[in-house]
Amino acid sequence: MASLGIYNFHVYAKPRVALLVTGDELVHPSEPLAPGKIHDANSYVLGNLIERSGGEVDFPGSCSG
Repeated sequence: MASLGIYNFHVYAKPRVALLVTGDELVHPSEPLAPGKIHDANSYVLGNLIERSGGEVDFPGSCSG
């Protein structure tokens, strides 16, 4: 900013985003699949996109049925 002659500007904190994983059909990718279950991939993709966009990700836990 100094090299542009800008000495007064606003700074904001990174947005903090909580990803709440729901669904009793979801299992961690390291766990074997049982009938009717799927690996949770979306939370990892969404978390990565949030971080790449400058946010901080918080996984407060899951809300499985």
